[in-house]
Amino acid sequence: MLEVRRLDGVLVSARPGVIPSSDDPRSFIVRVDSAEVAISPRSLSNLMNRRVFAYTGAPLKDIEVSIESGHLKQTGTARKGVDVPFSLIAEVSVTTDGRIRLHPLSMKVVGIQTGGLMKLLGIGPGGFIKLKESSGMEIEGEDFLMSPDRMLPLPKFAGRLTGVRVEADRLVELFGPPLGATAPVPPARTAFSFLSFRGGTMRFGRLTMSNTDLEIVGETPDDVLEFSVPHHMGQLVAGYAQTRANGGLIVHVPNYKAPAATTPPRPQL
Repeated sequence: MLEVRRLDGVLVSARPGVIPSSDDPRSFIVRVDSAEVAISPRSLSNLMNRRVFAYTGAPLKDIEVSIESGHLKQTGTARKGVDVPFSLIAEVSVTTDGRIRLHPLSMKVVGIQTGGLMKLLGIGPGGFIKLKESSGMEIEGEDFLMSPDRMLPLPKFAGRLTGVRVEADRLVELFGPPLGATAPVPPARTAFSFLSFRGGTMRFGRLTMSNTDLEIVGETPDDVLEFSVPHHMGQLVAGYAQTRANGGLIVHVPNYKAPAATTPPRPQL
């Protein structure tokens, strides 16, 4: 789950002539002009295991991320013919080309201090690993390089990463406007947490809005809105809409609740 503290940007059609549709995350790209987002260690662990390293031949698996004394701690298993458990402590920074650099400060293999990431993976000095391109991560020297725009699931987004920091229990990412971009006009705030779409043409369910004026808010104005792009239709069905005097819409939706994990039935003997 990505926590969006603020985000200003533009929905850009992913294909010429196709109107961005909330029902099809492939139909648009979110051009981020300015944003601050955060991700919890648990969500980052899921991202690593279910997307970044979720392919045949990935060098690492079973990643678990935590925060320790202002740094990221990762534990996991390296594949070197046999599985080798490891742990590392890393500091975070931003590269000149807008990626997150995780630089290991210390590393242990099966509880024993080791020489670094390259030694762990059995790569010689000056080595370079390019992981599966769609994973959004590379290993260069002793560092992990993460591309946020390629690591996250749909919808795609494009933005310029300008800063990253570790908070008490979150990894926080800052995005600035692309060079030459014009900042959007801030929406009129009607709730503590909201999604606001202004201008252009957009499809929302069976509704096509021109000069769009659409705001999505939670049922409780003072609470954080938990919104799921892939499952938003269920939230819309459970909510209700109000029409503004100017013809715009305010849609009130309940928070998204992920299905509870089910325990498979125990076989009968």
